[in-house]
Amino acid sequence: DVLCLDKTGTITDGTMQVVSVHILDGTSEEKFREIMAHIEGTERSFNNTSTALCEFFGKDLTDKTVIKKIPFSSKRKFSAVQIENIGGYSIGAPHFVPCPVSAEVDEIIAEHARRAERVLLVARHTDIEDEGEPLALIAISDRIRPGAEETIQKFQEQGVTLKVISGDHAETVSAIAKSVGIYNADKFISCESISDTELIEAAEEYTVFGRVTPEQKVLLVKTLQSNNHTVAMTGDGVNDTLALKESNCAIAMADGSEVARKISQIVLLNSDFSTLPDVVREGRRCINNVRQSAVLYLMKTIFSILVSLVSILTLSGYPFEPKNLFFLEFFIISLSYPTTHRTQKADIYVCAADFLGDPILQTKANFFLIFRKKLREKSPEQCTIAHCSGILPVLFFYCVLGTSDNQKQMGSRPLSYRAQALAL
Repeated sequence: DVLCLDKTGTITDGTMQVVSVHILDGTSEEKFREIMAHIEGTERSFNNTSTALCEFFGKDLTDKTVIKKIPFSSKRKFSAVQIENIGGYSIGAPHFVPCPVSAEVDEIIAEHARRAERVLLVARHTDIEDEGEPLALIAISDRIRPGAEETIQKFQEQGVTLKVISGDHAETVSAIAKSVGIYNADKFISCESISDTELIEAAEEYTVFGRVTPEQKVLLVKTLQSNNHTVAMTGDGVNDTLALKESNCAIAMADGSEVARKISQIVLLNSDFSTLPDVVREGRRCINNVRQSAVLYLMKTIFSILVSLVSILTLSGYPFEPKNLFFLEFFIISLSYPTTHRTQKADIYVCAADFLGDPILQTKANFFLIFRKKLREKSPEQCTIAHCSGILPVLFFYCVLGTSDNQKQMGSRPLSYRAQALAL
């Protein structure tokens, strides 16, 4: 009843592109492009973000000496590199890159966040282990998956609560969640500076969680489970694996990391998030059918036990013969079927008629289906009355009053088989 979504690769398709660049220290745009090409030329691992940066700034693959390098991590949220004769630079999430951020820069970041754009901060360093100075802001847009809004709506119609958990800026994630119609998407919180206790308290109150670390994702899943929720988690990256493992149902994309695929119960082979509502619907249908069938057969068993006890206490014979027991099953199981089974399977009557091989019953079943279809359009509540009035006389005749002559006309199948076919 709760689905935790990762923004990138789930709501969005991971296709990113640079939309704007803001130079903060007066460096020329041409010089900044050259710096970014050198930085990307030192990268040995690639993701959607680095691909977008390479497409926009290019990539300088000439030999260069890397003095120091700090690789990107989900916890650190930035990477840094010191290149001989070029300098030291870091790039990552604002407020995580080690450099001061002024109010003016904060306002630019907030403006892009309101437009659902992700912002990267580039800083210049004398030494990458020391604090640097802001050099530029890079705004990146992430494309919404086709059909994402329709998929979200299907989940919410089935009563599934959606939680969006992302490592990106909380306001950016909130704007994307609003664009696809997630309920209460304006209730967002940034998790980079809150304690575990505060995060536990926020788990039920908020819908969007930004700047979340892998450990915090796990804590959110455990908190929701402790509140009697059945939690599913979607993810495609290595940073999602801990939360995927803790969830009741782990869902991974085929184009995600191998680790995420291996620990997940469900892997979407086409990496299409829109197939998930059908998975939920089919699972609930199976569970509901099993539950309803169990209740119906339990009622039949209880009635049979009660009749047996009455027979023992009154020292009278058991009042039902085998063919009467099938009639009893019809009243307890088959008659209550249309009131409890919500799946539309009206053609069972036609199948039963075909099984009996009787033209009169086939005609009556076809007439009943047409009658019930018309009745459903006007008053669904009357469908049960139609079921009883349409099929009860026929079953009474074949199950109770059937004679050997009837059996000969209908075929060699025993009467119990015919009664069971209609009861089921």
